[in-house]
Amino acid sequence: MKEHTLGTAALFIISLLSALQVNASTPQKVLFCWSPPDHAIGTHAYEQFAHSMTALFSRIDNIEAQEVRGFPSDEQWADSDLVVFFLTQNRLTDSQFAQIDKHLEQGKSILALHQGLVQRGSHNQWAERIGFAFNWEEGEKRSKWGKFNNHRITLDTSSKILSDFPASITFSDELYWNLKKASRGEITILGETTAPGVEESQADQKWPILWTVQHPSIGNADGGRAFGAVLGHFNEMRNSPVYQAILLRGIAWCLREPFAPFIP
Repeated sequence: MKEHTLGTAALFIISLLSALQVNASTPQKVLFCWSPPDHAIGTHAYEQFAHSMTALFSRIDNIEAQEVRGFPSDEQWADSDLVVFFLTQNRLTDSQFAQIDKHLEQGKSILALHQGLVQRGSHNQWAERIGFAFNWEEGEKRSKWGKFNNHRITLDTSSKILSDFPASITFSDELYWNLKKASRGEITILGETTAPGVEESQADQKWPILWTVQHPSIGNADGGRAFGAVLGHFNEMRNSPVYQAILLRGIAWCLREPFAPFIP
């Protein structure tokens, strides 16, 4: 598949959204941030994902979507309502974190997928914005990763995002666990799972895999929102209709839009 072609799942959802005549209630702008490939073919197709999602959301009335290579500029941050991070980008600066904070203080949102949870050298600060982040501390606190096959994920179906999902689903992907948890904002875990290949004493330990963060209100402005997902390492994961449904609803939640138009 060429980098700038749409996957079959993206085409399916484009036709579905068109049939439903989806439109946002107010004009909104979404940025899909990507970086050059850093894994073998079949994993971390950042640019392909950004291109597909930009094409998808550009077909929705009242939504302007844009691809961004790397970290958004000042002008892009000021103009956006939701910034999606699916990329490799390390050591964010204080000024970049200040841009993110200003964005959240204005009641806007960010969304981080898989590798977007990873920040070397600034994982504590990143966790405070997105809820959980890969922990690079030495010793037992350090986060771990590993592939899992047909692994069971339990879901919080009391959340509106997952209200008509089953209590559990199975996936094959790559898991990060033992993540750094934020002290800022109200974190709601939507999905969790056990780690693959761990000692028997740790086999029942559940780890977050999907979550939301509601940041505190600032003055009269509603607090910003964040949505995080560990899932998304392999390209076929993003072609899963179930994963697409979760991602679309997470985006709708970030944009404060009704879920119904985004439900395949």
